[in-house]
Amino acid sequence: MRGERAQLPEFLQRDEASRNGAYILLGDDDTAPSGTQARIGRASNCRREWIASDGRTFGAWEAREA
Repeated sequence: MRGERAQLPEFLQRDEASRNGAYILLGDDDTAPSGTQARIGRASNCRREWIASDGRTFGAWEAREA
């Protein structure tokens, strides 16, 4: 499955959202040649992980990992 942030409410309602999976968060980065940075992660339950994250922005995810 893939989708954009605007589609997240529908994604979280799907059965697949409670399964394990990987995710890629993309955000703007003026210092990167592509202008984009990515955070790649995994979760045993994607729905629970997103709810626990409280919908953080990309920058807040980066701070969480520091």
